[in-house]
Parts: sequence; C-alpha cells; structure tokens
Amino acid sequence: METIINKYGIIQNINSGAFTLNTDNLPRTSLIFESLFKKGLHKIDWIAAGDWLDTPEKTIRRWYLEDKFPSMATKLLVIKWRGFLPYSNKWQDCRFDENENIVTPYGVCKPSDIAFVHRYKWQGENANTQLRELKDNSDVQKQIQLAQSVAEKMAELIALTEQINPTHNPKVIHKKRTGIG
Repeated sequence: METIINKYGIIQNINSGAFTLNTDNLPRTSLIFESLFKKGLHKIDWIAAGDWLDTPEKTIRRWYLEDKFPSMATKLLVIKWRGFLPYSNKWQDCRFDENENIVTPYGVCKPSDIAFVHRYKWQGENANTQLRELKDNSDVQKQIQLAQSVAEKMAELIALTEQINPTHNPKVIHKKRTGIG
C-alpha cells in the first residue's frame, strides 16, 4: 500500500530544498482524499470534503467508492494535499499556509482578496476608459480654443488692414475679380 507524507512535511522539505516534488508519481486520488478528510481510523468527514470540493456528499461518496474522481476534483485535492499551487515556474514561489491563504513573495493573499480581483480589474479598466475620455475631451477643447484664437487673429488682421488702408474693402475686391457687382 502507498504511504502519504503529511502536506506540511512536504512543504518544509521543498522549501528547504531537501527534495523536489515529482508530479508524475503522485499517489492515487483516493489515498490523497483519505489523508485529507479521514477522521479517526475509518471515518471520513464527508461534510468537510463536500465543502472543499463544493459538491454534494452523495456524489463524493460515489467518487470515493468507485475510485473515480473527475480531473478537476483530483486537481483540487492534489493542491490541498500538497499545500501549494501547481509546481511550475509561474507558481514556484507561492504556497498555501495552514489557514489556506496563498503566501507569495509579495505577501499573503486571502480568499477574500481573490474574490474581489474582478472588481479591481473593473476599476482599473473603468479608470483607463475615463482617462481616455478626458484626454479626448481635452483634445477637443484644445481644438476649440485654437479655432477661437485663429478667428480672433483673423479679426485683428482685418482691423489692422482697414487701419493701414482705409479704402481697402475685401468685399469690393472680391466683386471686381469675379465680375459680380
């Protein structure tokens, strides 16, 4: 029969560099399940298992008795049993602590933090959208100010031209060139 090492013992050994976990040689899922949810010699805490897997107890009993766990249940059980996230470069510095928080190199991440990640993302996206709109509106405002400035300069030029040449009338010149009038 296969033996299972306590998940915290595995974490300590991996963190100390004593050994690297080989994901190819994991124990059977039913043994992992027993090590996580067995109370006493032969009793399994079906309620705790149901809470962890978010699945009805009846379904979990069937999986256990038939020794046929779905792949997602197996993955969740392995993560809980190992005490850390998948053993890959992306997750190598992260692990679960005894309170089921994720410990990262940057601090502890609680389940409530993960539950609100979508909210943080939405706030960031919303802020970016508002900033873009402000920038666009700013560009429009600058264009309006530029157009007003050009119109004022044109009015000043017309006024200066009339001061320099009082007989000069742009409307009259236009009529002479076009032959109208």
